[in-house]
Amino acid sequence: MVRRTLKLELSAYFFFLVILPIIIVTMLFYYELRQSTRKMVEEGLSKLAFEVGLEVEGTIFEACNHIVALSNNDIVKSEEASIVEKQHEFQKVYDLYKTFNTITLLDLDGAVLTSTNYNYRGEWKNKSWIKLAKKDIPSVSPPYVILHPTRFAMDVAIPVVNLDGRIKSILVGQFNLKIIWEIIDRISLGKTGFVFLIDK
Repeated sequence: MVRRTLKLELSAYFFFLVILPIIIVTMLFYYELRQSTRKMVEEGLSKLAFEVGLEVEGTIFEACNHIVALSNNDIVKSEEASIVEKQHEFQKVYDLYKTFNTITLLDLDGAVLTSTNYNYRGEWKNKSWIKLAKKDIPSVSPPYVILHPTRFAMDVAIPVVNLDGRIKSILVGQFNLKIIWEIIDRISLGKTGFVFLIDK
């Protein structure tokens, strides 16, 4: 009986002094490993989101700059230049950068003067971004869908100011959002992860 009690006590001491500390240390190690892995993944995803955001923002900003530069083109600003000459300038930007579905010149009533390949459906004059451009405020529309063929786009609207300082027309570049999807689609997160874009 004494031998059995001694064996039981030794087993208990062994459990509490050796096995239990090993279990506790293993659990703490596992917990810390999970926490540090989670923190590392969150930091990596935050950095990735920031870098992708910069690339998307830069792409949109670059497209806006192309339309601004085109609106400052002497031929586009000139009242003596023909519509054909202006359209030729639009076509050069359209062909060179391949970021626009179309580039369109509107009069102040929203009527189309010329376009590279007009495909807009609806009235221009009541769009908020066109109204802002008429007030000499460059603006960008919210993203929208073109149904046939299905595409996503947003408009960059810039006032065209003639040589005497008056707004004579509005230049609209219909930015092709496929470029943004291509940036996002290049990113993979493991075998099943994916990235999506939200506006806020």
